[in-house]
Amino acid sequence: MMHEKAMSIHAALGKMLPRVSAEDAETLRICRRNIAELAEQATELENRLIPDLPVTTVALPAEGAL
Repeated sequence: MMHEKAMSIHAALGKMLPRVSAEDAETLRICRRNIAELAEQATELENRLIPDLPVTTVALPAEGAL
């Protein structure tokens, strides 16, 4: 969830790159790199803090057993 939000900001900043000066474009690139790193860290944290739910299986009755 946090990864997706960070990457949407990353994409929005990317769309701004052609519209800014060279100096500002470099600043945006640095921001985008930092946001991409934060997004990866968010994924790692989410994977550690929100464990996968256990998968439970339920045996279904065999056909004709009812």
